[in-house]
Amino acid sequence: MIKPNKELQEASIIALRDCMGLKEDETLLIVTDEVKREIGMALHEAG
Repeated sequence: MIKPNKELQEASIIALRDCMGLKEDETLLIVTDEVKREIGMALHEAG
């Protein structure tokens, strides 16, 4: 499994929490492809 870098992990947390307003009790669906897999994994870990 690909481990996203620290900068991407931090950006994913900001994107989900601050930009998208994701709450602790909400469900998140992430759809990605092989090219953007690292971004998808970072969002998954942040969510």
